[in-house]
Amino acid sequence: MKKTGIVILAGLLVCVFAAAMDLEGVTMPDQITVGQSTLTLNGMGVRIKKVAFISVKVYVAGLYLPQKSTDAGKVIAADEPKQIVMHFLYKNVEKTKLVEGWNEGFQKNSAARMGELKARIDKFNGWWEDMKTGD
Repeated sequence: MKKTGIVILAGLLVCVFAAAMDLEGVTMPDQITVGQSTLTLNGMGVRIKKVAFISVKVYVAGLYLPQKSTDAGKVIAADEPKQIVMHFLYKNVEKTKLVEGWNEGFQKNSAARMGELKARIDKFNGWWEDMKTGD
């Protein structure tokens, strides 16, 4: 199973270290609590989408893990709490575009498993709504 897109995102997020971090004017805290777990900010990255001849900054994402790591493969494979926090920069990102982007990523990374993952992907896609700057 190919995990190219996930590995690229995880790689971007595991390679940048700091305490509280700021990227593109977005500051994320050093730590967050998810359920009973305290997670540490591992890194941040910005999603840039090319539109015609311009680059659009869509969102900043931060990856939170139980402990920092630079090994994207281990981060993805670890059966432990983790969280990605997304802060949208672009003025309006429609749900349809978000779902289209997620589906494209899932297809590129898990084409052979799309049938068995369909119900889970549909549920995930159902959580999204139109996003605007600051969401």
